[in-house]
Amino acid sequence: MTKRDGMILLVQTDDPERARRLLGPIVRTELVRHVRYEELPGGPPCGFRLVAVDPTDAAVLELRDRLGERIRADSSIHRSLRLHLRRDHASPAALFDVAGERLTRVVLPFAGSDSLERPRVLRELRPALNVRLFAREPRVWSGLREDLLARGYRASVELLTDRDVTDPLLRVGGAPDELVDEIRMLTAIRAGSQPELRVDWHDGDSDVFVLLPSEPVEPTIAANLRQDQVGDREMFSIFARLQGARGKRGTRPFVELAPDRLRIGDVELPRRDGAEAVRLGAVPLDAFAGFCIDSQVGHTLAFLAESAWMREPTLLTGTTASGKTHAVAWLAAALRQPHHRIVFEPGIDAAALCGRFVPTDPSAFAERLLEDWHSRRELLQPRTVQALEWAERNGGVTPDVARIVVQCEGGPPFAWADGPVVAAMRHGGFLVLDELANAPTEVTERLNALLEVPPSFALVERDGQRFGAGGKAIHGDLTIVATRNPITDHGRNAMSPALQGRFRAQRIVPEPGEQELEQLALCQIYGEQPELEIHGRSWAPAPSDPNPRLAALRAVQGLRERLTALARFHVGVAQAALGEAEQSLASEVDGPVTRRTFVAVLEFAAACLAAHPSTALDEVFWRANLRYYVQPVHPERRAARLDIMEAAGLARSA
Repeated sequence: MTKRDGMILLVQTDDPERARRLLGPIVRTELVRHVRYEELPGGPPCGFRLVAVDPTDAAVLELRDRLGERIRADSSIHRSLRLHLRRDHASPAALFDVAGERLTRVVLPFAGSDSLERPRVLRELRPALNVRLFAREPRVWSGLREDLLARGYRASVELLTDRDVTDPLLRVGGAPDELVDEIRMLTAIRAGSQPELRVDWHDGDSDVFVLLPSEPVEPTIAANLRQDQVGDREMFSIFARLQGARGKRGTRPFVELAPDRLRIGDVELPRRDGAEAVRLGAVPLDAFAGFCIDSQVGHTLAFLAESAWMREPTLLTGTTASGKTHAVAWLAAALRQPHHRIVFEPGIDAAALCGRFVPTDPSAFAERLLEDWHSRRELLQPRTVQALEWAERNGGVTPDVARIVVQCEGGPPFAWADGPVVAAMRHGGFLVLDELANAPTEVTERLNALLEVPPSFALVERDGQRFGAGGKAIHGDLTIVATRNPITDHGRNAMSPALQGRFRAQRIVPEPGEQELEQLALCQIYGEQPELEIHGRSWAPAPSDPNPRLAALRAVQGLRERLTALARFHVGVAQAALGEAEQSLASEVDGPVTRRTFVAVLEFAAACLAAHPSTALDEVFWRANLRYYVQPVHPERRAARLDIMEAAGLARSA
């Protein structure tokens, strides 16, 4: 992208000077062509937000990542709510009077985020939300209104006249996620069933509409309940009992999320604070829209949850298509924990695990000095003061300013950068050792003590600092998960018995079959999670959000039959690829057939139908299968895959 093609950026903030310093290094890149700062009126913070006309645009996603890094690096604002990425409902022309321009809006409220503890921030946010309850019988829901008022919300009960509601529904816009979760839980306790959640309004609208049925489904659950006397843990307990009473066939959902807890099966785990998750770079859970918890994934999640509960090093063995690492990444996001991943290759060294000394970035050194240079003004060289004054007036540090500061102040030439292993020991979360069997012996030997229970580690690469017994404490949330492919897979190495024996918990993760792939498609398109049988117990489906990229498929007639055929074709191709690998027929150009391949076909089909709605469904899937299943293999084997496609009922229509 060139500067000419860069986006137009509107920054809305209550502290423009501070926003200029924060965004200076970003807006001077090729991502942004023009930036304008607009001062927001005072009021409680509603979290950092990035609002774009097309939130899936690559440039917008890159801006989100760079902005997130800047926010997390600023220790004075890391307690604010996490960075949201939303679609803008306003016209770009209405804001800039330039039709056709690419406008992205950044909302950076700083007031109230400095030196505030999380509960206080939420207390200040609640009165800013207008919670409106709508029901055919408003008097029935006065208890829910009292619950909301007791927690500090502005709440009212109004008459619902335009429809009948059988199940409660929450309609929101830009309300903070944690408060939406709290309102949803309070509503579920009073209504007797969990409300559906819909984001219907733009990011600047903090209203919450709660549409309620005429009567609660289970009125006895919330009888005599005083929410002003019930804490979050008690609320979660009541909510769990409620779901146990109202789940399908008398069962609870397999997965339940509360603001501070996650339950998977019978295992409850604490969730990190949202602001801490942002600071540590945890992936937000909404990045996993359409994540399907089928029976195989459910068993893997239950196994991983027990490993996190027991703090046991865990080994998952399965093919590339089995979804081992994706399940771990989802669990880390659900718990708001960091996800540290190392992909092992034969040439990897210990520094890739532990860290190394790296040259100091002059710009980073100058930017850190710019944040607090006023308090040290008398200690700085005159040229440094002049350079920092210029940077403050002009929106941030430039390369020339950084050079002057380093020359005058003698910035450190090298600084230690933690590797994934050390970062995981300091901050906790999931440490994923991917394809551990490929690592050289001298690297795996460094991990031996870390895989013990309790773990320990000596950082000899830096100063000999010791973690564990007799040294610096290892974070209590650390969970180590290693993955490997079966040695029967082409080109895979065997793991030494000594290394494998250090993993207390080990599980074989199977590949998905036709049923699992069809369930994945239904979850991705419609948000339908399957019912589960885990360890002999039945679990109801958990609420799920569909993949937003598949919206064009939801209204297509006859789609479900085609999904069955597509799942059959995928399994047939996977089995054929396995046979080719065993006979050493596969070449380097042959790509693996995984769940990602299956979802890519759905997304390609949705994009085609969105652009050309009159295209026949058979034609769309034929093109998608040709793109993702046939063309990636050697030309000599393409005819065989076309035969599998025809046998599955996905031949090109005449």
